[in-house]
Amino acid sequence: LSGSNRYRPLNLMKGFFEKRYSTIGAIESSDDGTIYIGASTFLAEYSPESPSSEIISDFSWVKTISKADDLFLLGTDAGLYSFCPGNNEIRHIKKTVVWDILSDMNGDIWFGTDNGLMMFKSDNLIDSIEGIPENANHLFTSISGNRDGLFFAGGSYGMVVFDDINQKQTRWYNMEDSEFPFRHNKVRQIVYDESKDDIWVSTASGALKFNKETNLFDLYVVSNNSFYQAYDICFSDGKMWFAALDGLCCVQNDSIARRYTVKDGLTSNRINQVTKDRNGRIWMRSFDRNIFILDPDTDILSQYRFPNNAMTRGDQIFSDSEGSIWITSANHVYQIKHGDPVSGFYDYNLKGHPTNHCTEIIEVDRTIWVCFSNGIYILDKAGKVVTKISTRKA
Repeated sequence: LSGSNRYRPLNLMKGFFEKRYSTIGAIESSDDGTIYIGASTFLAEYSPESPSSEIISDFSWVKTISKADDLFLLGTDAGLYSFCPGNNEIRHIKKTVVWDILSDMNGDIWFGTDNGLMMFKSDNLIDSIEGIPENANHLFTSISGNRDGLFFAGGSYGMVVFDDINQKQTRWYNMEDSEFPFRHNKVRQIVYDESKDDIWVSTASGALKFNKETNLFDLYVVSNNSFYQAYDICFSDGKMWFAALDGLCCVQNDSIARRYTVKDGLTSNRINQVTKDRNGRIWMRSFDRNIFILDPDTDILSQYRFPNNAMTRGDQIFSDSEGSIWITSANHVYQIKHGDPVSGFYDYNLKGHPTNHCTEIIEVDRTIWVCFSNGIYILDKAGKVVTKISTRKA
C-alpha cells in the first residue's frame, strides 16, 4: 500500500506459492527494509529494492513474527523459534503451538500458546504464567478404536489412548510430554484402517500412524510430504486419500500417485472431508461446502448436484457400513443409498430446524445419529423415521 492509498500487487516467487500451495500467515520488516514472510510451509525474505525473494527455511505454519533486538521470534505450529538475519541461524526454544507474541513497554515479551501464557523476562523464559488448569476440560473432536480394544480420543490438547478394562494403562500424548510425545496438540481426525488394523491421525503438524510395538505415533512422510495440511484420510483398494489444504492427494505404494486441485474441476483446493461409497467412488467436501465425486477407475472428477432442486451445499459427509453416503445441509440430511446419486436419493427433513450446522455423524446399529449443538437427530434407515433428542432446556 503506497502513500497514494493504492495497492500494488507483489509478484513473490512466481510459481513457488502455486507449487507449495502456501498461505501467508505473518509479515514483519527489519531495520534495513527487508520483509520477512511467514507462510504455512516456510519462512521467506523479500527485498523491495532488488526486488528479490528467497526461502529461508521450511516451517509448519508460521503464525506470528516479532522483532526482538537483533533477532526475530517466530511463533509456529511446531513451537517457538528465534531467527538471526545476520547468519540465518534458527534456534528452537519451546515445543508448543505459539499463536501470538507481544512486547510490552518494560521490554518483556509475552507468548500466547496452547500450553498457556508464557513470557521472556531478562532473557529468561518463564513458562506457564497462566497454564491450563489442572481440571480443565479437554475438547475431544474425534474418537476411534482398534481390534486390541484400545480407544483413541483426540481434540484440542493431544491424544488420550485407553481401554475400558485396565484404566491404569491410560496414556495422554501431547507436545510437552517427553514420555508420550505427540507432533501437535491439535487433532483434526482419527481414522481406522480396518484392512490393516491401523490407527491414523491427521494433525496440524503431519499425518501420524500409531506404532503398536513402541506405543508411539510415527510421522508419515512420502516424497518429503508429511501431510500436515491434511484434514481427513480415507482408505480404498490399497490407496490412501488425503483431504488437505492443497487438494485431494492420492498415495499408493508409499508414493504420491495423483493430486486433484482446482485445475481438475474442484471449486477450492481446500478439501475438508473424504470418504468412499459401496462402489469404491471417492466422495469429498470442499471448504466452500461443495460435494465432489471421483471415480478412480476412470479418473473422472465431477461435482455432485442434488436432484429435485435441493440445496447443493453440504456441512458434513459420512459413509455408513453399507457404503451409503450421508450429507447434511441446513435442516436436511440426504441419504445416497449405496452411493447411487439418482435412484438412491432420500431427503430426511429435520423438524425443529437446527440452529447450527452439523458437527458429527455416526452410525449406531441400523440408525444414523446426526449431532447439532441444540440436539441429536436419530434417523431410522429402515422406517425413514426421525427422532430428536434435545440437549437444551425448553
